[in-house]
Amino acid sequence: MKDGRKLFGMIQEETAETVKIYLPTGEQVIIKTADILKRDDARNSGMASSFAYTLNERDVAELPAWIMTLE
Repeated sequence: MKDGRKLFGMIQEETAETVKIYLPTGEQVIIKTADILKRDDARNSGMASSFAYTLNERDVAELPAWIMTLE
């Protein structure tokens, strides 16, 4: 960020003016795109690659819907 902060999280929504990010703590942060100095995408997922294999098919299908309710 232009103010020296570094934010890490999942982008939930983005417009030309703002970016809504969910931080790993669950906190939601809305920042102005004009305040962003540099942006990088994570090279790896925070979720273990074998995670889906520990769930049944229904759980895998319901997981994205549940994540979207976390506001």
